[in-house]
Amino acid sequence: MTIRVYPGAKNPTHQISLSDGVQTFGLRLEDGPHSVQEVPLTPSTVQFTGGGSKFGDWEPGISHIEQRTWQGGRANHSFVDDPTRYYDAKNAWTLTPGKVFPAPAAKFSRGYLDETHQNLPGDLGWRSLYGDYADIAEQFSHSNTWAAYQRVYLWVRYVGNPGDLTISLLRDSSGAPSTARASAAISASDYNEHEIYLLGLDLDNANALVLTESWLAAVSQASDDAANHWEIGVDIDGGTGYYRYQKNTWHLGRFSIYYRVSSAVEERQVHLLRVPPGAVRGGCEKGRRGFQPVYQRLQRALHGGILDDDHRQQPQLDGG
Repeated sequence: MTIRVYPGAKNPTHQISLSDGVQTFGLRLEDGPHSVQEVPLTPSTVQFTGGGSKFGDWEPGISHIEQRTWQGGRANHSFVDDPTRYYDAKNAWTLTPGKVFPAPAAKFSRGYLDETHQNLPGDLGWRSLYGDYADIAEQFSHSNTWAAYQRVYLWVRYVGNPGDLTISLLRDSSGAPSTARASAAISASDYNEHEIYLLGLDLDNANALVLTESWLAAVSQASDDAANHWEIGVDIDGGTGYYRYQKNTWHLGRFSIYYRVSSAVEERQVHLLRVPPGAVRGGCEKGRRGFQPVYQRLQRALHGGILDDDHRQQPQLDGG
């Protein structure tokens, strides 16, 4: 049956037609045109429901459960518990009222892993990997013949469509990078252009790092250029990083790579914890820097920590 519905149509077959671009369906209203009535609503300060107190993207009188601020921060499992907080975000700073910014750079607690080596001075810049700086490297010291390494962290982003980036741990040869002991490759197709990643790579650690000096290197493809390349987070005021062009001699540069190399990582499941003030009553605990309420110690345990003499994680204390 042919469906004929359009403005000005003579003898229309239906009152309304719906189409997905392939099929068209005709609808006949029970009372004809009288089934369609326009009943306008006028904005009013009278609130008839428990919905939002301000108008949103629906008709007046109808609203979503509104959330107009996120300044309470993350880790809120149920919205009704705190309408200023949210469950989780991707590196967002929302604690400033009316503003959303990228979060400060990540820091790492110590004491969980057998051995870690890192350079995280807090002044992040970027080194583009093409041309004279096609490959960059940074030397670090470790325990003798270290075989327990596993994960490497770097700050990474890319422009255009570069080739694969190879991250390697190299042996040292007379103070210069030499042969690879372990490596991993990453592809631009697995990430979003211009987005910044704190990238954690698991390396094949079948080969122990020789002696106590090794190198961390980021190696690009020869085809990468100004329009298509990777960028690595660096300290632009540093002076310990090395670079090379077309796999030639390494040269000392005016930068230092931001990095972290660690022992095998123990995977953990994170559970949200809510400790209301009334849950811990009375009593104080003698800490390393004096007396402090137990509840305050529980709160600070969620936000980093310090180590005791046995290298066990302890709640962070004021001034420590």
